[in-house]
Amino acid sequence: MLLTYRHAVFAVAGLLLAGPIVLSAAAQDQSAQPSVLGPQPPPPGFGPPFGRGFGGGRGGRGGGRGVPIVLDPAQLTELKTHYVKPALVPEPADNPSTPEKVALGETLFFDPGLSSNGKIACATCHDARHSFTDGLGLSLGVKGEPLARHTPTVINLAWSEAFFWDGRARTMEQQAVMPIAEAKEMGMPHAVMLSRLQGDGEYRRLFAQAFPGEVPGVATVGKAIAAFERTLTYAASPFDRWLAGDESAISDEAKRGFVDFNTRAGCAQCHSGWNFSDGKFHDIGVRSEDVGRFAVEADETLRHHFKTPGLRNIAERAPYMHTGALASLNDVLRFYTRGFDRRRATLSPEMRNVRAGGGRDIIAFLQTLTSPLPAELLQRQEALEKQVHPGIVKASLTP
Repeated sequence: MLLTYRHAVFAVAGLLLAGPIVLSAAAQDQSAQPSVLGPQPPPPGFGPPFGRGFGGGRGGRGGGRGVPIVLDPAQLTELKTHYVKPALVPEPADNPSTPEKVALGETLFFDPGLSSNGKIACATCHDARHSFTDGLGLSLGVKGEPLARHTPTVINLAWSEAFFWDGRARTMEQQAVMPIAEAKEMGMPHAVMLSRLQGDGEYRRLFAQAFPGEVPGVATVGKAIAAFERTLTYAASPFDRWLAGDESAISDEAKRGFVDFNTRAGCAQCHSGWNFSDGKFHDIGVRSEDVGRFAVEADETLRHHFKTPGLRNIAERAPYMHTGALASLNDVLRFYTRGFDRRRATLSPEMRNVRAGGGRDIIAFLQTLTSPLPAELLQRQEALEKQVHPGIVKASLTP
């Protein structure tokens, strides 16, 4: 019988309390290497996430930082099943995907003409070269002013049930058109956008192919962009090759990091499932006045709560957090060790169980989650850059 994710983790915890089994001599030899963070005491008042021996302290069976946690093969196999991408990409009944919709959506996504200054496209902030973020702490809108939050990726959103950091959009179709009309983002009123699209012969042709018999409208723009965004589904990383049985796809260090991620570090409490997100909202103690989910749902317990981001291609998506304040994955692990605000009444209970020990291994694991993006999208991104900023092209992140 297939266990639920939480059952699997707690089963793993029970196994570990019986003592670790070392995977290989190489893993044993490397286990004494210090964490990239160095020795860190556990946060005050924090207990281990899965029982005795899982905290950051020294000693204890399976609990010392220098002792690798290695799973029984059957337990590891069971745990790995929870990270396999589903075979089918979900889509709403009222917006089934077609090649024509996807082609139109891609054209709209890369079109800076949907902004009031003609210089900002969806792809400006969701840059393919940065795994559909933009490498900035806070993006700049049409007025040249920093926006309120860091740009999240649009990779693997087809399974989501809420969009943006605060979940204010309930569908991908809604999410796709909201930034266009937002005054500080793209600054293009929807009525003006539609007038432009309806007056453009090429767009009239593309809309007629994608939505026969329909006049271009806000709804069809949203449907087309969402259809394109649903194609941005990536799970062809070294980690995925390892899941499929290629033991050479990732290092022993990364394998240890995967186990730590799911056990004593406590990361998988929120970063669970094949896209490494529970889709829920949490207050993880980021120091910010932003009230997050509370602005959408006036529940005092949701102040400072933000949606758990997925971790696919996370190594290419720096900086991190909704503030964009953490420059590297190493900074993120330091944050979880000692950087978050533990006094806030709304702090999510999961944060009481987080350990950031084993930083080197966890970072090695996170770096295996990067899937290559299609060359044609990277080329289209470069073309957009040349169009908007002639003679100034950002260096590509790909070889």
